[in-house]
Amino acid sequence: MPFKSVAQQGYLHAHPEILGKKGLHEWDEATKGKYKSLPEHKGSNMAEKKSKKKHGFHHTTIEHHGDNSHTVRHEHEDPSKSKSYAASDLDSVHAGMQENLNPPDAAPAAAAGPAMAPGAPSGAPGPAGM
Repeated sequence: MPFKSVAQQGYLHAHPEILGKKGLHEWDEATKGKYKSLPEHKGSNMAEKKSKKKHGFHHTTIEHHGDNSHTVRHEHEDPSKSKSYAASDLDSVHAGMQENLNPPDAAPAAAAGPAMAPGAPSGAPGPAGM
């Protein structure tokens, strides 16, 4: 049986007791000429992962208050794009995270619900684009 990936090949070479010396040699022989080059991991597509758009936020903090409200802060790579907003309950925290942390093309804005204004109670729509 040929190796499926570089990761599998490396693991089995690091633990020859799994296949035994003879079995490991058979796998090496079965793999020769089978691939131009083995994939890094079985089923991985690194080009797709690298091209995937990111939201740019590198850190999120959620501060819980005594009245069960929350302050959510998303720190962006560009500090001028960092966001902070109030959420009156956990559903508002989840909605805000979905709205702010999904890449722009991941879901239509209408599906995410109305934008929340900083400090607005949940369900209160904010100005367009917030």
